[in-house]
Amino acid sequence: MAAMGCFRLAVGVMLALGVLPGSHGKQCVGIGPCMCVFDDGSGTADMTTTGNSDGTAKYADYTALHDTYLYSYNPCFPFTQSTCTDAAMCQSNDGQQAWKTGDQSSATWSYDGSNIQIYYSANTDIMRESFITAICDPTFEEPYVEILGEETYGTAQYYGQITSKCACPDGCHTSTHKMDIEVSLSGGSILLIIFIVVIFVYLVGGVTYNRYVRHNTGRELLPNTSFWGALPGLVKDGFSFTVQRVRGGGGQKSSYQHI
Repeated sequence: MAAMGCFRLAVGVMLALGVLPGSHGKQCVGIGPCMCVFDDGSGTADMTTTGNSDGTAKYADYTALHDTYLYSYNPCFPFTQSTCTDAAMCQSNDGQQAWKTGDQSSATWSYDGSNIQIYYSANTDIMRESFITAICDPTFEEPYVEILGEETYGTAQYYGQITSKCACPDGCHTSTHKMDIEVSLSGGSILLIIFIVVIFVYLVGGVTYNRYVRHNTGRELLPNTSFWGALPGLVKDGFSFTVQRVRGGGGQKSSYQHI
């Protein structure tokens, strides 16, 4: 969570300086292939739960609306199918041949004012490009995927869309980042917390006792003022004694006499 907060702060600073492209309109700034952060502070679109993480395509062999090919798509995580490796999207011809139409690592995020756009490229035998529109709909607990395919023959540009609550700002962010807030404490952290609590109780209890039982005022409200007042001097004396012992001078050793 802290890392995410720092990222949002950095995005805000860059927007203020006008160094981000599209900084004059709302954008969704990509963080890898799984998510993007809206630069207006509205939240994060996290698509992690909409894809398989086991190397297979969650949406496999979908018939396209605009051509005769089959397409497999997997958001967020790369998959392998036939000759398509580390793919985000793969085109096939009845299982006989396959062509990768997008590398997962090439995911580029943008926002067109209504929906998120995810762009993938694959530099294989020819340059192929895939364009996925991520549509925000809070009522879609399970994503709905539709593959359009190559809308204009010969362009090697392929289209599809996924409708999901995860495409909404923070639509899936809370549920997919439980580990960010379920932070396990180390032994040192627990001891530090206990120490802070003890000091707090000591100060509050001491001040209350001195005020209402002893009727002290001013500096005397603090518990054990004589001890705390003498503490710096005691620390200084202890430090000086230690230094003298290390250097071999002073202390008891300097008072010894030869017989």
